[in-house]
Amino acid sequence: MVADLTGLTGLPDASARRPWEPGTVVALRHVLAGRTWCHLPVTVLRDDPDVTAVRISAGSSWLAAVGPDGRRVHTWADDWSLAPAVWSGDDCTYVLRPGRWCATGWFAPADGSGPGRYYVNAQRPFVVVPEGVETLDLELDVELHPPAFVPAWKDADRFDRAVRAGVLTGAEAELVVQHTREAVADLPHGPDGALLAELRAVVVPPARLDEVDAAVGVTAADAAAHGTVTGGRR
Repeated sequence: MVADLTGLTGLPDASARRPWEPGTVVALRHVLAGRTWCHLPVTVLRDDPDVTAVRISAGSSWLAAVGPDGRRVHTWADDWSLAPAVWSGDDCTYVLRPGRWCATGWFAPADGSGPGRYYVNAQRPFVVVPEGVETLDLELDVELHPPAFVPAWKDADRFDRAVRAGVLTGAEAELVVQHTREAVADLPHGPDGALLAELRAVVVPPARLDEVDAAVGVTAADAAAHGTVTGGRR
């Protein structure tokens, strides 16, 4: 189910819209060059003017960008399409803040087989659309494992390649690094760490793509207008 957000298309200011109720399933859509790069149904845990928190539950169905061979690809790929996938392994709780070039998260094995960890994911500032939020993963990540929570930066080479490929500008890359460093410094004891500690114990069942409103996601009209199902980067 999606909250009634009629007429609120493309609002980046969370204070200018009606908040989603906890438990609402909305779309988390990553968009590259006007096309859907991935489409995830996520469950809202909190939605306030200054913060939106969602859960990606293991077992959720979603759409992922794949190459001609069916394997997952990165944002600099020239030829890709969307394919159905199932989120596996970790339950992921994400905290999004308006204007921030990253999201903070808590990842933990859904089966309880191991400890969780804090996570910072570099991504474009989210934009609110009627069906949920839009952003784009920017390849760079940081993990902080207990008990010391020492930051481990990941995929800097992929981030650099995304910049060279024009996925983001040099100025945007500087903002990504700045905001990611600030988010890392805030964990585990700052506001995001406290919120993630509060929300990570909430039990949320897997979400399905068909739980998001029928007008959401990759429809025939969307594919025709944006090339979201087949073809290369535009």
